[in-house]
Amino acid sequence: MEVNISYLPDEILLLIFSILPSVDLLAVARVCKRFNDIASDGRVVRDIDLRKAYHYTTDDLREFFRPRCLTITHLNANHMYWIKFPVLVEKLKNVQSLHMLGSSLTFKQLLSVLKSCQKVEHLSITWPDDVKTNSFALVQSTAVRLRSLSVLVSQYPISLLTLLQYTTSLTSLTITNHHAPNLFAIPSSVTSPVKDLCLPNLTDLIVDHVGGSFSYRVLGRLVERVVEAAGSTAEWCTFWINTSIRIHMSSPLTTVVPKCKRLFLLVNTGVYEELRQAGQLPQLHHLFIDGETPQIHSLSPLIRSCSNLRSLHMHGLNMTLDLRQVCEASPYLQRLSVCCQPQLGPVFTKAVSCLTHLTHLTVPVCALIGVLDEVKVETRDERSMREPFLKKQRVGVSSRENAHLAAFNLVLDNCPHLVVLEIGFSGRLSCSPKRVWWECLENVQKLTNLTHLTLDGVPITSGAFLIQIAKGCQRLEFLRLRHLGPSGNCTYLSHLAQALPHCYNLRHLRVEQNYLAPSTGLWTGLKSCQFLERLLVLSQSDGRELDLVGLDALISSLPHLVFVFVGGNHTPKSKCAAITKKYKHSNRAALVVLVRPGLWDVFEDSNTETRLIPPVHFNEMVTFRSWAFTSYAYPSME
Repeated sequence: MEVNISYLPDEILLLIFSILPSVDLLAVARVCKRFNDIASDGRVVRDIDLRKAYHYTTDDLREFFRPRCLTITHLNANHMYWIKFPVLVEKLKNVQSLHMLGSSLTFKQLLSVLKSCQKVEHLSITWPDDVKTNSFALVQSTAVRLRSLSVLVSQYPISLLTLLQYTTSLTSLTITNHHAPNLFAIPSSVTSPVKDLCLPNLTDLIVDHVGGSFSYRVLGRLVERVVEAAGSTAEWCTFWINTSIRIHMSSPLTTVVPKCKRLFLLVNTGVYEELRQAGQLPQLHHLFIDGETPQIHSLSPLIRSCSNLRSLHMHGLNMTLDLRQVCEASPYLQRLSVCCQPQLGPVFTKAVSCLTHLTHLTVPVCALIGVLDEVKVETRDERSMREPFLKKQRVGVSSRENAHLAAFNLVLDNCPHLVVLEIGFSGRLSCSPKRVWWECLENVQKLTNLTHLTLDGVPITSGAFLIQIAKGCQRLEFLRLRHLGPSGNCTYLSHLAQALPHCYNLRHLRVEQNYLAPSTGLWTGLKSCQFLERLLVLSQSDGRELDLVGLDALISSLPHLVFVFVGGNHTPKSKCAAITKKYKHSNRAALVVLVRPGLWDVFEDSNTETRLIPPVHFNEMVTFRSWAFTSYAYPSME
């Protein structure tokens, strides 16, 4: 039965429009006259989320906003880098929540936005690079109203500190960077204006510098003054300082730690003593610890004092940790990311298998070392006596009979709620490939809720397990494979190509491996992934050219694709430049295509081409960060 929407009463139409996603509302506004007739109703267009509006231009959004600019109160346009938002949001007089991370702004445009949107309380912006004045007195009335501020910076943010002097009502402050230099350059004539900083209502502080370190003149003094300005009565929720700089503050720690719910600290001997003296921490739900101290220190007592712990991240530590005691003290852990010595792999796996509520798990390769207690593993010498003509297993052939031997099967059987699984993410500790029972990876197919999978540095000899995972994990959206198997041969490319047609919901694919060229089978397999949004393929050593004709056909066939980064060192530079230039001027405004013949300078600060990659693509795809705790570092991207 067909119903003409023109005959439906306004009440029913309002109900229909209120439950439609914002992206669908944009399409409805183009074709439905009734929608435009009742657009002035505040219930229709209030909360707008445009983060997936890849097919719309600035003109499209201007036409949509013009009759509704006074009804919009919440706008989330994070990482819509192809839209000129300053000219759109200046007319949103009643907007209270405005998120524009990743959209370029000049200092003049920032001032104009703050003057126009005087009711805004929650603001997310990319900090302008052309700030030449430290005066924000003209927008003081708007700054005072701000309750949360999230800023993405790409250079020394001296003027940001001046703005913070006016944000006295701020409760949440997040400062992150877009692959900035390892150390922000500071002009010798500049002094950090933090002496008048006063943030008495602050409860959440996040300073996350990807791959580098803020200067102590900025970060150290800022954090110390922020904690001091918050006062001893502050109800801390988040204290996240994810940077390699050591902050010398013993007294602020005694103020922050007993109240904090989410805590990230770099541990040295002094900080360790402060944490040890903090006593019981029942309010702490999420604990993130990084750094190194003498190995005589044990973190087990500290973690046991956190009786309500839900997330635990421990990385790069030189401390002793009895994970069995930790799991017994925190049986309801939901997120776990730890590294361990290779000899502790079996004990580690058995302890983790007791955490039946886990949803996020990051483990090193040595977690695949141990075998089940009831299984007797037959050595090669014993098998040679039983089979005199035994041949060495060929690379590319899977030993499926070994899949049931690994103790890691206990984790796969006892943790059915896993959504994020990362194996081998930490490359600091290695273990012998002869002792790794990687064949158990085919049992990952039991995790039917899995959406994120990362395999890094696992010494596989075949990729047949990828087909089983693709068939069993129908919800898989994010897949990252890096340095699997021998360095002189890619042993899983054909299996990956066969697995991709089963990955109906795949959004992101990142493959970094030697000898991937020409990758024709990979391009063919990806054509079945119609929801693919981001693709990164890095072939660091090649004997042949990449199939750029097949890549071109793939890009044209995937309507939701917004980022493609492909590199192969045996592909002619002229061909790489041609396909990059073709899509630079295409009618798909959101699409970013970068094909490179060499990879040696991809992560260098001097590479201006790489630095032009939008932050959301660079931080989520080009850099190799853990997914297990990304939402804490970037709460607006949850």
